[in-house]
Amino acid sequence: MSQLIRHLVLLFLGAAAIQACRLVDEDLNQCGRRAVINYELKLVTDLDTQIDTELSEESDVEVAKALKKHLSTVFADYAHDLDLSFYDVKGDSVRLHHESHIMDANQSSYTIYIPVRKYMHLALANISLMPSLTFEGYDHCRSSRLIQPVRDSIDVQDAGVYTARLPMDVKADESQSFQVHLYMANSAVALIVYPDEDCEIGDMKVCMTGFATSFDVSDSLYHYDRSPIVRSVEVPVEGSGPKCFASVNLPSPSEPLVKSGSEKILWEVRAYVTPKGGATTETTLGLYEPLLAGHLKIIKVRAKKDGTIEPINDSMAVSVVMEWNPGLNPTIEF
Repeated sequence: MSQLIRHLVLLFLGAAAIQACRLVDEDLNQCGRRAVINYELKLVTDLDTQIDTELSEESDVEVAKALKKHLSTVFADYAHDLDLSFYDVKGDSVRLHHESHIMDANQSSYTIYIPVRKYMHLALANISLMPSLTFEGYDHCRSSRLIQPVRDSIDVQDAGVYTARLPMDVKADESQSFQVHLYMANSAVALIVYPDEDCEIGDMKVCMTGFATSFDVSDSLYHYDRSPIVRSVEVPVEGSGPKCFASVNLPSPSEPLVKSGSEKILWEVRAYVTPKGGATTETTLGLYEPLLAGHLKIIKVRAKKDGTIEPINDSMAVSVVMEWNPGLNPTIEF
């Protein structure tokens, strides 16, 4: 009899152990499965190569050096920080998991533990370096968006911002590794100004307009709700060579939002030149080619004695307002 009881007890304990293992497995499925995610930045523009190619004259040595230094944090082959969000692919696409990391590298791998299910994963790099560009609506995948300040005139952005999106199916029965490539979401413009020998510039300011105002991270879509003025900054250049003005901003549209006659102007550069002892002249350059994400556009112009500027190489529309004053365009705030 004791043998039978002992046998039944062993069978009961074995069944309980099996059931406990099943419960442990189920708990692990709910608490998390191990997944390795590899992140890598993908630069479109080789900054040094492009500047050396387009600013190759002897007179360009100092301006090329200054521009490289100024844009080195924008077209950098590394990211400072990573913001990682994992969203439900069903229903209202709510964020289910969130992590932040300091990357300080071109590529890095992280091991995460998340429940078994399907996700849409969004990753952003360098958000902490971008006070002029905020990440909003991040609680839901479809509303997550990078947004510029809502003002008539805004400052340039401070660094290159990178984004990625990846569907992820985290499974219970295998170890998984995911590859995430981050691409730059903003772009840059440099205006190189060569004054004529008889042109003495007392003051010069440059701004630009026609760029996107926000960016949907989940579907990589830019919005052009308005067209604020982006104030460029003058890049300090050693010596008496050309002047340099630079802007970092979101891209332009690839097609004109408003057609003006037969011209398809996509974005504009506006230069305000005040010759010594003279009145300010406004020159507007209308660009036909789009400014794409991850790209640097270098525009060379010549400044004339009367304050007007002329393109040197690129084909673009040019309009001039002599004796310009701020009352003619009150939305510009330098």
